[in-house]
Amino acid sequence: MEIQTQPIPVAVVSPFQSSVKDLAPGAAEQLRQLRAQGCLWRQSDLARIRMHGADVAQWLHGQSTQSVTDMVCGEGRFACFLDPRGKLLYSVELLCAEDHFDVLVARDQAQGLVERFAAYLFTEDVQVNLISDSIESLWIQGPCAEEVCKETDCYPGLSLVDRAWVFHDQVLWRRASMCGEAGLAAVGEPDAIERLHDDLLHQAQGRLLPMGDQAALIARLEAGLPSLGSELTNEEILPETPWMELAYKPGKGCFTGQEVVERLRMKGSPKVALVALIGPLDMPVPAVGSKVRVDGKNEGSFRASVPSAQIGGRLNYALLKRRHRQPGARFNVEIDDQDWPVRLMWLPPLEPRREAQTVAALYDEALLLFQRDIEERDPAVISVLRRAYQIDPSHEDVLELLGVALHRRGERTEAIELMIALLKRNPKSIMGWTNLSRFYAEEGRIEEAEEAQGQATMLSFQRDLAGRRAAADVKAKAEAESAERKRRMSMFKEVLEFDPDDLVALFGLGKAYVEEGELEAAMEPLLRAVEVKGDYAAAWLELGRCQERLDDLAGARASYESGIAAAARRGELMPMRAMERRLAALGSPAV
Repeated sequence: MEIQTQPIPVAVVSPFQSSVKDLAPGAAEQLRQLRAQGCLWRQSDLARIRMHGADVAQWLHGQSTQSVTDMVCGEGRFACFLDPRGKLLYSVELLCAEDHFDVLVARDQAQGLVERFAAYLFTEDVQVNLISDSIESLWIQGPCAEEVCKETDCYPGLSLVDRAWVFHDQVLWRRASMCGEAGLAAVGEPDAIERLHDDLLHQAQGRLLPMGDQAALIARLEAGLPSLGSELTNEEILPETPWMELAYKPGKGCFTGQEVVERLRMKGSPKVALVALIGPLDMPVPAVGSKVRVDGKNEGSFRASVPSAQIGGRLNYALLKRRHRQPGARFNVEIDDQDWPVRLMWLPPLEPRREAQTVAALYDEALLLFQRDIEERDPAVISVLRRAYQIDPSHEDVLELLGVALHRRGERTEAIELMIALLKRNPKSIMGWTNLSRFYAEEGRIEEAEEAQGQATMLSFQRDLAGRRAAADVKAKAEAESAERKRRMSMFKEVLEFDPDDLVALFGLGKAYVEEGELEAAMEPLLRAVEVKGDYAAAWLELGRCQERLDDLAGARASYESGIAAAARRGELMPMRAMERRLAALGSPAV
């Protein structure tokens, strides 16, 4: 089976026109449908490689960026294969089965990946077979995806854990998203995927509609999901991409390209990285691969450009140099000899709304309806809860509220079944036992009601006793921690007597003061720490938290903004995300 593979180039022509109104007929409506209910999109040109043998897990672990030896049957993970310089060669989905691994990869890269595997196999017990080069993925995406699938006979049911998978009736089902929404991907030969596509459309009755390639690309870019061969090429190194956190587990051990990846991770921030630049909708379409020019200088290259009604502007992907990579930064880029304003966003531009967020939103909606439904006549309460239950039948809060709502409407048999299901999942649920007792009593099942109430009383007593013990333990632990902090504070003060600019001592002393509740005392060493080292993101974060607790909200905002800029320069994503969340929670300053 000969499949030619070529180095992945940068596209040189933008695929779309300059505004939402210029989209292909129906594309804008497909995007609205995707976010509101759901869509189906068929992706062709995939290949499936199977690997087995006694050494396969250990060998893959040592070849890919991903941790493989701790994978279990039914688990999937995203992984990359790099060259010795840390540059991207292949991006794949690894699927762990009981006695083998399957690798999903782009069809035009499959033969090259098989040949790479062969070149790196010596005495290991690993066999590699390209078992199909013509499979398709049917992406079933959106808030209604799980509900519709569960209403069909072809869906085997799948864990809500991301990238979980199961093989059923010649179709490989994966928990995956290509647009940031809840959803699945069904993988199989074209005939099987076409039948499934038609079955789901029939079952959905308008809740899921077909989606074209144009809408699918816009949705994927809005969700911050670049593709190797489109927005990324073989010239990028892993730390320059948003895959760094997804595909790489620090400390996993050696693999090809690890030295470069780890060196850049420890250094902080690569020279260039993929980000989003949001411009006005009437902004000209930059040629993909063209230079990002700021103040007359080349500061990166454009990699994609699409109109986005969801974001409210033109969404550009760009590989951008370090000095401009501050989230929220605003500057002008030159296109066709004219400056256009853009705003920088870290990927993803839109926050994901996966199954857990969908269920949480449905539960909150149902709870509000339940509280307002004084006369117990609103059918929407049950309808919304059933949708949440269909997506996640193990969600304890949904089980409880649905049981109570059904009981209020006299549907006691199902209400009892739901409480029993809740208690199977969590036998220590006091409210579950209490509700079950009440439901049994109203059914006249007095003995069962008394037994359930006895369980609730016993659990309540155990909880109170455990609470008192925990409080005593917490007090003893707090006293011990306070004594240790005071010891460290004394040590830090001694260090600062010799070296007033010792960064570790300044930060350590400030943090210890905060933990002791001595907030005003903490300000001096923390302020001094960020003065000594302006790009110390952890110190900016601690300073902002301290200022918040002192009700200095303006100072906290300023600290978080400075800290975000420092973290962005160094590529320290965790403190940067923490400060972004704190800044968002503070909101805009009062005018």
